[in-house]
Amino acid sequence: MKTNIENRFYVYEWYNIETGEIFYVGKGTGRRLKSPNGRNRYFLRYKNKYNCDVRIVKDNLTNDESLELEAEL
Repeated sequence: MKTNIENRFYVYEWYNIETGEIFYVGKGTGRRLKSPNGRNRYFLRYKNKYNCDVRIVKDNLTNDESLELEAEL
């Protein structure tokens, strides 16, 4: 299934595997969710201190849809 270029965005969340705590919600395209580039030191400290993972909450979104969902979460 080919994704419409307008619907190339997704919303993702980083969470602590042991507690289930979500500590970061973001939007992106491509491989943004796994990329360490552009992360602030607080994010990196938390990610490196705890057992964390990332998951896509919703994909195939327009930019506006992804911004709205990111703000809601």
